[in-house]
Amino acid sequence: MSEQQAVGSFLPADFSEGGFFDDVKATIVKAEVVAFDYQGQRADDPSCAIAVTYHPDDAADDEDDRTEYYGIGKLSKFTPTSDGKFYVPTGPSSHMNKGSKGALYLRALQEKGFDMNTLSTGINALEGLHVHLNQVPMPEMKPRPGEEKREKKAMVLLVSAILEPLAPAGKKAAPAAKKKAAAAAPAAGAAAAAPVTTVGGEDVDEETAGTLQGIILNLLEAKKGGPFAKTLVPGVLFKEVTDTGLRNRCMKAMANVAWLSGEDQPWTYDGGNLSSK
Repeated sequence: MSEQQAVGSFLPADFSEGGFFDDVKATIVKAEVVAFDYQGQRADDPSCAIAVTYHPDDAADDEDDRTEYYGIGKLSKFTPTSDGKFYVPTGPSSHMNKGSKGALYLRALQEKGFDMNTLSTGINALEGLHVHLNQVPMPEMKPRPGEEKREKKAMVLLVSAILEPLAPAGKKAAPAAKKKAAAAAPAAGAAAAAPVTTVGGEDVDEETAGTLQGIILNLLEAKKGGPFAKTLVPGVLFKEVTDTGLRNRCMKAMANVAWLSGEDQPWTYDGGNLSSK
């Protein structure tokens, strides 16, 4: 007689506690600034966010790592740098809103004694930090136009204490080193391989220029020559370009007025609007 396969229970009495990432000790194994669409929920309105990956102290391997996204602002206002270490303002404001998750996260780090000057080299300076984390309620915020007030209080995972580093010989130190090495290699290769041309008086690699020109020209065709606001470009870019490095280079070029308004461009740029020549 064959052995019967064990299956999971559907009975509420058999459900277990846990699964909610809260009140844990963990090491930050990766920190970068990324473009984020909230798992597809805001594909038409992506954001710029700080992505922090945590490795819990009691985890057996890196499959238990957890990545949290701390929003900085809309992708039309802020964009990640190509190396993911910083964000670049692309709108009238150069600072993230103090009520954003990104601001709350950084303020919590400062309150717990983290030397914020360390971040002058990039957000990746957080990597290797050993912390205690807790879910805390977000401050009350007015709902967006068309949105109803949330019944449930929104939560955010913040650093509640900075702990002593784990022993270097411990098993939990390896995932951080492995992930850093893996992340560094593609960036170096991409930088070496990218040919550079001068368009509009600014150096932009050919892949970035071609990608952006294609998107803008398609939008101009759809808008019958325009004009249209340049803030429409990030949403299309996020949908059509899956390569994070290329996407970030495109966003950096979009933030450069000299490149956008160059005489060699097949469009005109004026006051934040693009139109056919």
